[in-house]
Amino acid sequence: MVTHEVFMNGKRLANRIVMECEKMGAEDVRLIDVRSRSPLFDFLVIVTVDNTVLADALLRRVLKEARPDVGAAVSVESGPESDWVVCD
Repeated sequence: MVTHEVFMNGKRLANRIVMECEKMGAEDVRLIDVRSRSPLFDFLVIVTVDNTVLADALLRRVLKEARPDVGAAVSVESGPESDWVVCD
């Protein structure tokens, strides 16, 4: 059972991540509510950037923002000089 407080923390975290990405110059930032489509995730944040340096900086910022709310290890899939990153 998901409580209202857990949902609000997830939504607040997703909105904070969107705000940080926009502040850092990310393009085409999208927040998608997938609660009705996925039992594993509540929200997806999809971001486009035009270089790997910005992608790395955004990833570090997202990890910093998420750590206090998540309270667990965050999984990252990517590689050096990769043109994509997945973080959950």
